[in-house]
Amino acid sequence: MLRLFFNRGFKTYIPLRNSASSGSIFGSLTKEVDPTATSKLTERLTLQNAGSGKNNDDKEDIAEKVKQELKLGEDKKFQDFVVAQQLANSTKGRPLLPSKPSAATLLSPLKQKLYELNCEINDGFYKKNTEISYNNNIYKLRLTRQELNALEPSVYVKSLRIKSSMRKATEFLRLFVDKKTPEEKINVKTAITQCHFSDKKLARDVASILTKGLKDGEKLGINPDDLYIDQIWCGSDGKWSKRVEFKGRGRVGVIQHRYIHIRAILKSKSVTLKRLIAENKEKLDSKKPWIQLGDKKIRGVPGSAFKW
Repeated sequence: MLRLFFNRGFKTYIPLRNSASSGSIFGSLTKEVDPTATSKLTERLTLQNAGSGKNNDDKEDIAEKVKQELKLGEDKKFQDFVVAQQLANSTKGRPLLPSKPSAATLLSPLKQKLYELNCEINDGFYKKNTEISYNNNIYKLRLTRQELNALEPSVYVKSLRIKSSMRKATEFLRLFVDKKTPEEKINVKTAITQCHFSDKKLARDVASILTKGLKDGEKLGINPDDLYIDQIWCGSDGKWSKRVEFKGRGRVGVIQHRYIHIRAILKSKSVTLKRLIAENKEKLDSKKPWIQLGDKKIRGVPGSAFKW
């Protein structure tokens, strides 16, 4: 009798332990797991290992099946892991990829709509003090420089760690940005050609950065021929290494190996450059003409004699 009672209790205990409908207070929180079912990871690995002894065509088909099975773009855990890695690699402790575009963060939907209507009136670019009629109302849109940078199309590119100094880089980069008027802004493709014909060691790195900017502009829907260099600058990349420089007669020195980075902002000629040229022309038109001797009252006592 004891043996039968033990067997009966042992058999009924295991299903009750994993059952969500058991009398335990944690029954509704415990998930029922089927130990015989294979996991998705096991199925993926089996599918991947199945093509190890096949020819190249079969391997390509299996690789396509594996890509379709993985779907990393739809995997929320993997995307969260990528963002966490970017957050860990960023120096200021914030994600490198923002959740919302800057225009949606800075501007209200009404301002964005008024900006689009303003551009339609003024040949594709923003102009101050333009009256806009919208929903039976008349508006005048005023935007700050930060809001304009968020609304106008632009491409931001940056380089990796470059073995050079800031003095050498600044002298070379002045070729592209040291312009007095907006009309003198240099095209990106022209700048790349200048880099190809330059004998500076830094020119190759600058050309690769600008070429990457053209490719990124195509992904954003910007015509590569429409891009110009709005800003380009260099800075210290930190962690400069040092070593001892041995000299004659028992003297030594310290050599610093400098490393820099280069950043650039590329903007559109059909939007930003048009606006800058129009603002410059409006500023010149509103300026009073220069007169050598202005019509002013004579101060003091002129006297009875000529003074010239």
